[in-house]
Amino acid sequence: MALHPRTRSTGLSACLATALMTTVASADLSGTSFDVTVSHTGVFATSSSTTHSYGSMETLADPNAMAFTMDLESPASGLRGNSISIDFSNFGLGDFAGETGSLTIDNIAEDIDPTTLILIDGNAQVVGSVSGLGSSLSATWQVDDILPFLAPTITVAWDSLSGFEPVKPQPAAGEPLAGLTLIELDRFNLGKDAFEQNFLPEDGLGPVFNKQSCANCHNNPIGGSGAQTVTRFGQAGKGGFTGLDGLGGSLLQQSAISPDCLEDIPAEANVFAQRLTPSVLGGGLIEAIEDADILANIQPGPDVTGVARMVNPLEDPGSTIVGRFSWKAGVGTILTFSGDAALNEMGLTNRLVLTENDPNGTNPPELADCDTVPDPEDGPEGGVPGAPHFIDRVTDFQRFLAAPPQTPKSGMTGETVFNNLGCAVCHTAEYTTRVVPGLEDAIAGQVIRPYSDFLVHDMGLAADFIADGPIGEREIRTPALWGLSLRDPLWHDGRFGAGTFASRVTDAIMEHGAALSEGEASAEAFDMASFDDKQALIAFLESLGRREFDVDRDNHIDMTDYLDFVACLGSGITPDDACAIHDIDQDGDVDPDDFASFLLVFEGPLTDCNANANPDISDIVNGSSTDANNNGIPDECECPTDCAPDNGDGTFGNGEINIDDLLAVINAFGAAGANPCDVAPDNGDGTFGNGIVNIDDVLEVINTFGPCS
Repeated sequence: MALHPRTRSTGLSACLATALMTTVASADLSGTSFDVTVSHTGVFATSSSTTHSYGSMETLADPNAMAFTMDLESPASGLRGNSISIDFSNFGLGDFAGETGSLTIDNIAEDIDPTTLILIDGNAQVVGSVSGLGSSLSATWQVDDILPFLAPTITVAWDSLSGFEPVKPQPAAGEPLAGLTLIELDRFNLGKDAFEQNFLPEDGLGPVFNKQSCANCHNNPIGGSGAQTVTRFGQAGKGGFTGLDGLGGSLLQQSAISPDCLEDIPAEANVFAQRLTPSVLGGGLIEAIEDADILANIQPGPDVTGVARMVNPLEDPGSTIVGRFSWKAGVGTILTFSGDAALNEMGLTNRLVLTENDPNGTNPPELADCDTVPDPEDGPEGGVPGAPHFIDRVTDFQRFLAAPPQTPKSGMTGETVFNNLGCAVCHTAEYTTRVVPGLEDAIAGQVIRPYSDFLVHDMGLAADFIADGPIGEREIRTPALWGLSLRDPLWHDGRFGAGTFASRVTDAIMEHGAALSEGEASAEAFDMASFDDKQALIAFLESLGRREFDVDRDNHIDMTDYLDFVACLGSGITPDDACAIHDIDQDGDVDPDDFASFLLVFEGPLTDCNANANPDISDIVNGSSTDANNNGIPDECECPTDCAPDNGDGTFGNGEINIDDLLAVINAFGAAGANPCDVAPDNGDGTFGNGIVNIDDVLEVINTFGPCS
């Protein structure tokens, strides 16, 4: 298939060799041997073979002219991984000018990782082609490519599959924790189904509710935050704040199963606030933070203090733990959150909360007139005793949700700014989850970076003025910042929405400076910071939730991300560089090691047009194929005249030049600019066309009629 040439320039050939030489060490082949054959074509065709001991140097003679020798050395000087170089300085290489050289190696002790193979000349530039599979590899080159050097050499390098483990990419937001067992993963998937289930009145929905499923609100991604808000109300007076519980407060359920059962805000209410849907990503990890670690975050003041809210889980009301979920930190466990939200957001009574919400409380209508489904409305699946309940299923999903990714994982200048401005005083970066019997391995003993102290703080005039139990009107729990780049809008009531990420974050930071807020000093420090420090801070905050390799932030790793990866190949990468998104091992370069990780999450097609047992994109990255027009197709496989149909994914054609292609070029006749049917002339650099579809293109399609070759 043809793919319309892209205009982006990558400088690939200039930096590729340097990038690919910085591979990590693979399995040590010392003490092993393999069979090597070096051959040349031409009038003086020759072939020399030896069994080479890895880690040694040896001289191999031309059997037709014993005075001509070549020196084999392994590993090649200055290279990591596995490598062998052949020095032709004492070989009659000039006799083979214009001919082809080749190398085969068999019986290698460790299987080759074909994505890491590279063939370079004496100037460390990629030449020829190399491929390998299992315990064998083969390479070819043009003799003229290595003749000009004072020390004409060919070097092949590779990593062993058994000696190289690519860095596993962080789970994308909404994906399960890494390391779950098959049973736990099944529980996660069943829990996700329950999380997305739409309830009907006959299922127990209502009589008053906000949404019909958990995912209606927690939808960016499923399990994450959302743009939905709910209304809180109450009454403030000389005697303090009351949530008007007897009149349906403090949460307004906005919908009902019948118009006669709709809930109203009572006339007694004089305080109103919106609450934004919080994220439950990484919920099981947050639940597993030791209480003592949260309590240790309490500051002596005077500017910043913080309060740990002690709560009684619904499933174990006799115990007291530190609350860490909800805007007022009123929830300490995921199961409590599930039971509470099932009732208050969907009207689903359950074993933890058996009493239905009465629309408008003591005001009409009567609960009995609105609710006809027996309580509890949630019970064991299929009515089978001991089977999981709905609240158990959604708890599994939330507990097994992975933390949002952070890319790069460390080292950004903006995090230093974050700390220097005092943000980390409340937004505590790191914890290690507890290790206790029965806690899943995927959760226990994990280092996590949620960026929250999980305390409630006085936010002054920027608060919601709704009290909740012992937590006052001006107090709000510090939200975890992981996943921040996914959120729009921001703040507890969603007051900062739309615009750019930078504008939303800037507004939110400055809002910390509201009168009487514990965040005033940090907001003032940000306001006084230099432009560069502000930009660095925003870049760091935008890394919270960003997926590795996902340059266009669409949560898919596809050809767009691949092309950007190729453009980034090279060294000198710092965590502040745009290309750091591809340096997954954070070793300062983008190279085949990073690409091995890229392939673990790549969603695009892994075609093998040259049938060498390697994906085409791997051939391009490791240098065994060129891709002059940066379209992800090796140049040797281009079929430019196959320009129809449009496959809808940026590619064109179906592997055959036929009447469809002729009609396409006729229909495009006279079109100027980028066009897939502008196929002539061949520009000799991997690109085709001259900017206009004309008679040359029609003739080229006719001349190439038939299958692509």
